[in-house]
Amino acid sequence: MNKCNRNAGIIIIGDEILSGMVKDSNSSYIIDHLRDVGIEIKKIVVIGDIIEEIGSTVREFSDAYDIVFTSGGIGPTHDDVTIEAISKGFSVDMVKHPALLRRLRQIIGKEPTEVQQRMALIPKGAEVVTDIDLGLPMIIYRNIYILPGIPSCLQRKVEVIKKILGSGRPPYVKKVYVDEYESAIANTLAGLAKDDPSVKIGSYPYMNDPEFRVMVSFTGYNKDNLDRSVERFVDSLPSHKIVRIETWLGDD
Repeated sequence: MNKCNRNAGIIIIGDEILSGMVKDSNSSYIIDHLRDVGIEIKKIVVIGDIIEEIGSTVREFSDAYDIVFTSGGIGPTHDDVTIEAISKGFSVDMVKHPALLRRLRQIIGKEPTEVQQRMALIPKGAEVVTDIDLGLPMIIYRNIYILPGIPSCLQRKVEVIKKILGSGRPPYVKKVYVDEYESAIANTLAGLAKDDPSVKIGSYPYMNDPEFRVMVSFTGYNKDNLDRSVERFVDSLPSHKIVRIETWLGDD
């Protein structure tokens, strides 16, 4: 199922980005590849390895956007503080997750050291996704996808995120605003919906708008089918009843 029209924020974490030692390519990769599933990025920030700032920013983004992506700071070293920061930001403990420990043992070939086991820590209550296409499992806390900073590792996880959020491009959408009562167009819309189930039709009356009475939305993944349904609907009404038509194309 494709879930479209969601907004998101990206938080890039790491002193190395701010110092210029490493160039950020992860935000552009997320934008380019998740646009295909209808994710619209509203804001990107870059933060250094400061626990309090990371925690407060992630919490702010989590409240403001449908989805949040963090990148960086989930390795085993002292400056990998993203998990700790998110945990503190939401006032939850950090816990070691069995699936992450098992995967570390497989990769290392023996019991991981205490330092290596830092990579098994998650905020308590987080989900751990163990898709076959992932290296290390992916951590999701609330609406926050906690991603690595290494581009090749992040890219593998973005492909799995596309499967989670729904693959394929966003749908085509047309909105037809009509100066007509909903009851007068109900039979026409029912007939159009029956004739072509690939086009989802919604009818939304407006009580106090001086220009129009109803907005009718047409949503689908086949542009020709959608255009045909819209044309049939428009032709069913006198021209003066059509106030305006708005269009969003899935491949724009």
